[in-house]
Amino acid sequence: MEIEELLAQLNEEQLNAVVSDAKNNLVLAGAGSGKTRVLVYRIARHLLADGLRPSQLLAVTFTNKAAREMRQRVEQIMNCSMSSSWIGTFHGISHRILRINYAEAGLPSSFQVMDSSDQRQLIKKIITDLGMKTKDIEPGVVATYINNKKEEGIRAESVVYDSCDPYAEINLEIYKKYQSRCRNLGLVDFAELLLKTLELLRDNATILQNYRNRFKSILVDEFQDTNAIQYALIRLLATDNTRVFVVGDDDQSIYGWRGARVDNVFDFSKDFADTNTFRLEQNYRSSANILEAANELISKNSKRMGKNLWTDDSKGMPLYLHSAENGFEEAVFVVEKIKQLVVNGEERKNIALLYRSNFLSRLFENELVRWNIPYSIYGGLRFFDRAEIKDSLAYLRLVNYRGDDAAFERIINQPSRGIGKTTQEKIAAFAVGNNLSLWDAAVSMANDKQLGARATNAISAFVKMIEETAIEISLLELSDKIEKVIEKSGLLAHYQKDQSETGISKVDNLKELVSAAKGYFYDNDDEVMTPENQLSMFLTEAVLDAGDSDTDENTVQLMTIHSAKGLEFDNVFIVGMDQGVFPSQRSIDENPEIEEERRLCYVAITRARRQVYLTRADSRMVFGSPAFYRESQFIEEIPQTLIEEIGIAVKTGSYSSVRDDFISNNIDGNECLFRSGVAVIHPKFGVGVIVDTEGAAANLRLHIEFEEHGLKVLIAKFAKLEVV
Repeated sequence: MEIEELLAQLNEEQLNAVVSDAKNNLVLAGAGSGKTRVLVYRIARHLLADGLRPSQLLAVTFTNKAAREMRQRVEQIMNCSMSSSWIGTFHGISHRILRINYAEAGLPSSFQVMDSSDQRQLIKKIITDLGMKTKDIEPGVVATYINNKKEEGIRAESVVYDSCDPYAEINLEIYKKYQSRCRNLGLVDFAELLLKTLELLRDNATILQNYRNRFKSILVDEFQDTNAIQYALIRLLATDNTRVFVVGDDDQSIYGWRGARVDNVFDFSKDFADTNTFRLEQNYRSSANILEAANELISKNSKRMGKNLWTDDSKGMPLYLHSAENGFEEAVFVVEKIKQLVVNGEERKNIALLYRSNFLSRLFENELVRWNIPYSIYGGLRFFDRAEIKDSLAYLRLVNYRGDDAAFERIINQPSRGIGKTTQEKIAAFAVGNNLSLWDAAVSMANDKQLGARATNAISAFVKMIEETAIEISLLELSDKIEKVIEKSGLLAHYQKDQSETGISKVDNLKELVSAAKGYFYDNDDEVMTPENQLSMFLTEAVLDAGDSDTDENTVQLMTIHSAKGLEFDNVFIVGMDQGVFPSQRSIDENPEIEEERRLCYVAITRARRQVYLTRADSRMVFGSPAFYRESQFIEEIPQTLIEEIGIAVKTGSYSSVRDDFISNNIDGNECLFRSGVAVIHPKFGVGVIVDTEGAAANLRLHIEFEEHGLKVLIAKFAKLEVV
């Protein structure tokens, strides 16, 4: 393809960036503005007009998928192979440099790259070798500490720790041992790939000059997501003769929690002289109303380069807002709308349900399953597939039935309690040899002291904990049973120690499991349901729900907003738009983080091509108890002229109408008496006082403080209450 023919395919904004003769260029590419096209055509321009060879180009991005797409699109345009080019991720490019220069980097030729799981396992072994317990020192927390130090470019010997931090000295000691162990074993983790490459180039002038001579042009995708070391690598490789072309969007910088520095965008023009800055503002994805809403929202951020998205497309529909009374009704509304869209001809794969945190997905998954609507969790696991949920369910299964070997194997040392692999192998061998369950084998070996003293004590403590838990929960409601098991097992304390985004998400998921059990009590008001078999039925349904994901690609897409970056859909539901949920309470408490939360909302809105639905709930169940929320500030920051509030359009035969018809035909005359301050008697819980109500008619829920059983939330129609 001739260069003139190539450039004719670009709009004016894109063309100016692609043909720029400036040595350093910063392209601020708004959502849906064609940033990948600009990068691909810039590479093609270098090859066609500047006479560069593929091997003289370094183009870096953040995912292998993006790198493959970039390479394939260039090959398609140029009709030639790009196999000699250096197009890849930061980690992939660093790995390639280290493989070539392993000796100078101080690595064996056969060095191996560890994934995150391998890293945690190694740290776990080091903790044990140091005579410490992994229940006290969490391997995952230490891994985060080590990775953060490496991303800051700090080796163990250079750490200056805070004496006020009780874990600082321990973390540093483990970091030193970890660093030594990795060196001896020839292991490299992800953060090490970048740090080792930076050190190699910084400390070896010959190798650095070799790569500086090679790379005549450096191109960077998703520049706003670069961390300190990645930016340092770019600066180190660039010379006065290198063309540097970075494309990013400060308004879409949403990964600060994992080290991304939006400041790199602001610092670029200071660190690279005579920078030309271009703004790609014409959007080819969304309607004008969606873009105006996104522009108005992000304008509330004070720290930004500034741009305003526009489109030649029509104004389109307003953003629809629905406020539900509770999380259950929010899910019913969303799924009802999805059903309507599908009936009207929308493909399921063009419908996305986005949420701030994973724990929010459970109610929506339940409702989609109820209506047999195929869905997929993009970039994550189904709720009951998540490790912390599987661990919790395994404890429940073992408490419920001691002969469940699979449950025993999963949780015998989770969280860590000093029952190592060797002990577990001995128990397994004894069980097989004596035709016993793993539980019976463990009890027998501990009683007969056939294991070492430490293992025997650990097994005995585990057995005692399970037996005591079984007794304590026998008379509790299902949700109370689950909450007690999560607490007694140590799972809750285990995950609460990790204050990273991942750790907080896991704790939220445990809370949601308790709420799921509370909802199960309400959703399964069935004559065959008894307190004795309720736990078994709940566990069975959880196992069935956690099957393989639907392989049909035409599925409704569920995902966190972080996972949605780079994707687009015709219809987008942004759920959980409550203050304290989105934006998160942490970002509200720590003011600087609110701007990243707003950027996250901006990303969510700009995923939509045609329609955005914002949904929220006045109350949600948290740890089985109601928590109340007001409308998210982000809704308030969007001009109300762009938002239309809507209620649920109930169709004949829908779950909602069937439920309401049933209840309206079975009205209890006492219902009108249910209000705060009224004393009531429940056949099981005894005397109590109504302290609050939520909903009305079909949805009336009563918050009742019982004298002997504490606070309970009951559905008025099914509670069998008598007014005193």
